[in-house]
Amino acid sequence: MSRRVIISKRAQRDIERIDSWWVQNRQLAADLFFLELQDALDLLRRQPTIGQRYTTGSRNFRRVLLRGTRYHLYYRIAPRQIVVASVWSAVRGRGPKL
Repeated sequence: MSRRVIISKRAQRDIERIDSWWVQNRQLAADLFFLELQDALDLLRRQPTIGQRYTTGSRNFRRVLLRGTRYHLYYRIAPRQIVVASVWSAVRGRGPKL
């Protein structure tokens, strides 16, 4: 069963900022972030539990790594949809405040 993916406002801002930076600073792979993001979203639609569990406070999320760009996609699974909460650099050494 394929689920609908919802991108939160925060995640949309993250995506726009990261994609803009990637296009400007990684000219040999300008579309890598966008392509990895699309692949991850397609995978989550089909297999939402594939991400690693990530708990902050009393809230439960999952995250999946975009390997080439080294960003984590943080999301929650709802009954009929997947809600992407944030996109955050995996090299920061800490997760986002969700």
